[in-house]
Parts: sequence; structure tokens; C-alpha cells
Amino acid sequence: MGMEDFQYLLHDLAVAFREDAMWRSVRVPGRFYVNPLEVGTGDIEPGLGTTESKFYCDRAVVPKPWPTLGDTLIIRNQTYEIVTRDEDDLGEFEFRLIKQELGISTVTSEGAYSPGPTPHNGPGRPTRRDEIATHYAAAMGARLISPTTPIHEIIAILRPRLGNGQGLSDRTLRKIIGGLVRARQTA
Repeated sequence: MGMEDFQYLLHDLAVAFREDAMWRSVRVPGRFYVNPLEVGTGDIEPGLGTTESKFYCDRAVVPKPWPTLGDTLIIRNQTYEIVTRDEDDLGEFEFRLIKQELGISTVTSEGAYSPGPTPHNGPGRPTRRDEIATHYAAAMGARLISPTTPIHEIIAILRPRLGNGQGLSDRTLRKIIGGLVRARQTA
């Protein structure tokens, strides 16, 4: 059995499991694969996280110059950066991808990676945990509260400082303040 027996394999795979990617305003047919299980990333750049995403496509349908490391593909209205590119004997590219917003934003001179600020993009309101923790620490510093002050009294003291607690339910405040109190007691 020679390689000519598989000449239609890539086309058939692209038709059966087709997921188009946009690269340089060109639609590239291929297959998109997301492995939701935790995978080992080895010595690959940080930021790959635990979700492995790959895009497979026939080399014959990708316009030249071919995509390289750092290029981006748009799949399912999401921008992905190519972090590795492999080729096989059948003429297929395998691009290992990372979502663009999960990439590294800054590198310090020591080589430690630090993420930049991330805007709130999820459902619901953005968290106010940091604001609550700041007011809690300020009240502790001013000796308005102590580690033995009951949580309902702490809420009554902090609520006016939090803009009358707009958007903050007692349940939310109890959860956040309770965690702060427990952390202070174990410290």
C-alpha cells in the first residue's frame, strides 16, 4: 500500500469534520480540536495552560507563505496564536494554538512572566472583593473592628464605606468578609 492510496484522505477529513479558520482574510478548511483534559506541555512557552487546541489542515489549500509561529488564526470568532507548527507525510499541517487573551503580556528582566490587567468579560458584575478587602484592612488598622467582632457587625461598619453596598448582598459580604476573618485568625 503506497501513499497514493491516501490521496483523498485529507480532503475527506476536511469535509467530514470541517471547521474553517481565517488566516490573512483567506478561509482555510480544516479540523479544529480542543482537548478539555489536562495535558502536559513540557518545555513549551508558558501560557499554554491546561487546554490543548489544535488546527489541522491540508498543506495544499493553505496559501503561501505558510503560517508560522506567532501568526494568528480566527476560529469560531476567537483569535488563536500559533505556538507550534508540525507537518506530516500526508501533507497536513498541525498547528498548536493558544487563545490570544491568555498569552503573555509582559516579561520582566528576570524572565518571570507576569500577566497584564485583564478586563471583566464574564457574565454578571465584576468582583468587588479587592475593594472589600481594602476597606476591611483599613477598618482593622483604625481599630473599628477586631478579629473577634461578629461578621454582622463588620458588615454594618463596612457597608457605608462601600457606597452603601450597592450591588452587594449580605450573602456576598458574609462570604468575602468571613474568608478575610478566617485568614486573619489563622495568620
